Amino acid sequence: MKKIDEGWHSEIFLTENGTIIKKFKNKLYKNYEKEKYFLNLLSNYGFVPRIISYNDKNLEIEMEYVNGKKFEELDLEEKKKYLDNILDILFLLDKLKIEKEEMRRPYEHIIIKDNKIYLIDWERARLKNNPSNLTQFVQYLIDDKIIDIDKELINLLKEYKKFYSEEIFNKIKEKIKSILNNRKY
Repeated sequence: MKKIDEGWHSEIFLTENGTIIKKFKNKLYKNYEKEKYFLNLLSNYGFVPRIISYNDKNLEIEMEYVNGKKFEELDLEEKKKYLDNILDILFLLDKLKIEKEEMRRPYEHIIIKDNKIYLIDWERARLKNNPSNLTQFVQYLIDDKIIDIDKELINLLKEYKKFYSEEIFNKIKEKIKSILNNRKY
């Protein structure tokens, strides 16, 4: 096993059979449980790494290795290509009342592998009545200068937070497309 990464909560090891083991640091049992819970809960949707096994005693989760490009490494055209699908995933999470907690800074949490989107690192996620995945991500798009701030978009986002309706969500997607298509680079 070879250590390939380390974060606040865990260390990541690459195994000989091409999977990874995420080993949580001592006393971070809650984070370990959250990661395991949300990976299992979302496994049928296809945008999280598949769990191979876990070891409660050692706080280890063996999972599929998603060795792709981080969202932050994509150029603008590549980001635009995946934006619609990312927004769909975030809308689904909001509808499921799951707050990912990382969408304001998704740099390393969205991975593209073989034209497929994966969201990784679920140890901070939580169930919440009014999640903010979509609104946080749009704020990131504005802060990172991927889209320009737009009053109509802000109003749509405020309306979305009240009802989480698919109709308003679709208007948000269309507005973002419009902003991207009319932007001068």
